[in-house]
Amino acid sequence: MALTAQVNISHELKALPKYRSRVRPALRKAGKRALRMIGRKAAFGYMQPGASGTAMLGVVTGRLREILLSTANDRRSQNVVFVSRDGIKLRKGVRDRSRGVHELGWSGEQHVKEHTRAGRVIQAHTRYMVIPARPYLAPAVADALPIIQKDLGLTLNVVVESSYAGSD
Repeated sequence: MALTAQVNISHELKALPKYRSRVRPALRKAGKRALRMIGRKAAFGYMQPGASGTAMLGVVTGRLREILLSTANDRRSQNVVFVSRDGIKLRKGVRDRSRGVHELGWSGEQHVKEHTRAGRVIQAHTRYMVIPARPYLAPAVADALPIIQKDLGLTLNVVVESSYAGSD
């Protein structure tokens, strides 16, 4: 389950055509900072019991926190920074379907196989489950977006100023 945040700075990028070679790497670096910020907000702000007004996850595992704090794009986490001429697109997520269930909620039938519990055989059965949405990633993205936009503006300013300083 991954969420995508897009920041459109096409107007600003069109004004900087001669700095394009410096802008892309700077925006990619800013995107990595943004992914770290979203992960920290999700892990420490929206997964902690009582941290905000939304329903939190009951148990916070170290594994999920580690995945959220990671900026790697690997088999466990989805962290991608796309830089295009329209702006920057960030994708932050966890490659585990159960995390999407917690973020968005789910209701439906679940088939349980025959199994043993405390020495007793439990027959195969179907149960209806309702899992309420307990978002932790979407609110973190929403909170971080204004800060990310500000950081991208500052990043573009630094690129332009350093280009002017280097041309003297």
